[in-house]
Amino acid sequence: MLCTTKIVLPLMMLIGSSYNHHMPKVSNNKHFQIQCVFPSVSIPLTSYSINAGGQITLACSVTSSSALNQVFWQRTVNGFVTTITSSTNTNKYSGSTTSVPGLTILNTDSNDQGTYQCFASNAFGTGQSSTIAALTVTTPGTPTVTIQQTSYSVNNGGSITLSCTVSSATSVTWQRTVGTSVTTITSTTNTNKYSGTIGIADANGNKYTKLDKLTTFCFNRMKTIVARSRC
Repeated sequence: MLCTTKIVLPLMMLIGSSYNHHMPKVSNNKHFQIQCVFPSVSIPLTSYSINAGGQITLACSVTSSSALNQVFWQRTVNGFVTTITSSTNTNKYSGSTTSVPGLTILNTDSNDQGTYQCFASNAFGTGQSSTIAALTVTTPGTPTVTIQQTSYSVNNGGSITLSCTVSSATSVTWQRTVGTSVTTITSTTNTNKYSGTIGIADANGNKYTKLDKLTTFCFNRMKTIVARSRC
């Protein structure tokens, strides 16, 4: 982008030293071009894929010879364009700023799928990436859950691990049934009593008493485990 500005510099030409007070003043106009450059914006990676529920960052590189005023993104889905700025739903997005131009999308879902383009503005105008980033969000199928052992025994006061293997899961929960009472156990439930992570997908029961007779379900597919304490 070139901004052409006309700058007039008068050049006084005096003709005839003895008659200079009678001679006309002649001005020569000098024209200059001032280069006004808006930001250069590029997207280094044009294809992204993420499982639903995950977090992903779309990279954007911005260079500017003058201070940046704003960075924003546009998402296009079936011709419908949504503008995303640094203040758009901060529980869903981060980045898209002059210091961090990349766009981070949190807790992705099928609504995030589409094409993304990065923009940046300075005092002279707005630049945009010549390429777009296509985001594909994959929704995994129902997790496969397997319990290898269906019956356990443990001495009163001892510790026991109920094993469960899962695939394609973003979280794991257990349920304990005693009579008609059902208790859900997660990784944050009474950490002095239970432990286990999604990576291991185990529920470790510590310090069992005879009141800990239980039927446990490992979700999303269910098989029954009966853990019986020994008095």
